[in-house]
Amino acid sequence: MLQIPRPYLYSGITLFAALGVYALNSSWVELVILYLLGLPGFAMRRFGLPIAPAVIGLILGPMAEIQLRRALAIGAGDATVLVRSPIAATLLVVSLLALFTPLIRKTIARRGA
Repeated sequence: MLQIPRPYLYSGITLFAALGVYALNSSWVELVILYLLGLPGFAMRRFGLPIAPAVIGLILGPMAEIQLRRALAIGAGDATVLVRSPIAATLLVVSLLALFTPLIRKTIARRGA
């Protein structure tokens, strides 16, 4: 598999994806949707953006949404149920720090320069 040139590998993946989509419902509309949804992936690869976070987001996003709905249903629609637990609040703060630390570092570096 590692010896296959990338253009051949990508065209094979595209061929089998299209074949699978068409074999499922025999709908050309779904083929168009497949290719339209493939364009952002192509653009991400073309401009050097990482694709793995997008794939992980697509896989974990629906599960996270279901769990958020479940938590809000348990809390009767009260959003503070997400931060009432000290562990949950700590994890949210750590997540926010991990998200904003690169931005803060860039800002400090610009001011120092």
